[in-house]
Amino acid sequence: MDLATWMVAKQLIWMGLLWTAALVRADAADPVTCGSAIKLLNSRYDVRLSSPDATYGSGSGQRTVTGNPNQLESGAHWLVKGNATSFCPRGRSVSCSQVIRLENLGSGKNLHSHNYRSPLSGGLEVSVYGQDGEGDTGDHWQVMCNSEFWLQGQKVQFRHVDTRTFLEATGHEYSDHHVERHVEIAGSLTAGPRATWKTAEGVFIKPGDQPATYAPQHNVHTEL
Repeated sequence: MDLATWMVAKQLIWMGLLWTAALVRADAADPVTCGSAIKLLNSRYDVRLSSPDATYGSGSGQRTVTGNPNQLESGAHWLVKGNATSFCPRGRSVSCSQVIRLENLGSGKNLHSHNYRSPLSGGLEVSVYGQDGEGDTGDHWQVMCNSEFWLQGQKVQFRHVDTRTFLEATGHEYSDHHVERHVEIAGSLTAGPRATWKTAEGVFIKPGDQPATYAPQHNVHTEL
């Protein structure tokens, strides 16, 4: 287990979201479950979905989302959870076509997209948004896969519900020193290899772990 994953496991224990030890490497035999803290590896480029401590200099000005080539850097763990109107209990398997949110554990903000243009490719900007894990409908992503459940290590795509674009690593690299060599992440109308992801490292909650209680928030798109 790398240091970043170990620190995330400690954070989940502190949050009361992790009561039993779970897998730290993706196991293709098991489904991805809500409450898991995962890293997502792009199928075209050897980068992990990340949110470094930097903001866009144009567009929304929100915190960036990039493809990080460094496996061990922090900011790449994402908490799998239900959408704003449908709670997903901890340990419940995520179905293919289910709409979920991915909360960046480094910032407490959700993976987000909107109609701002991305700075390098001109696709749709992808950021993290919200506070304490709550944002709006721009945080909703549909898991696109060809089985009953989203399986660990399976190639999947994430379709943004509001804009109908796919989460993509564009291949364009940033030169800014804060995110140097990071690859731009954007929303794309094309669902090709650059928009395909699979789980890598993480803290995987075993299916059927005890559910938590939660009062869902009903937030429309409030950002603009």
